[in-house]
Amino acid sequence: MNPSRHIQELGIIEQNLQAILMQFQTSEMELNELNTALGEVKSSTGEVYQVVSSVMIRADKKKVLEDLQKKKTIVETKMQSFEKQQKILEKKSEDIRREIEKSPIN
Repeated sequence: MNPSRHIQELGIIEQNLQAILMQFQTSEMELNELNTALGEVKSSTGEVYQVVSSVMIRADKKKVLEDLQKKKTIVETKMQSFEKQQKILEKKSEDIRREIEKSPIN
């Protein structure tokens, strides 16, 4: 593969890495919100309310905790997937950089 092709591929990988990092950060913020919500619901002693289609309704505390925990598990799984993708892309990026360094300049 010629150096310009490597550079082009490296640019695509860098764009993909940026996208993954943004998704990871978004998921991280979502996880923080879920942890805060879980803490608030767990520590509440009164009634619990939940927003459904922009309407706040009274909800069963146990059900709300279960739903929040499920969402938390999903977000954590997505974050693990993003981390794996990031590592794969970083490895590819390193490999291509090495290839570029080895290539004779035309």
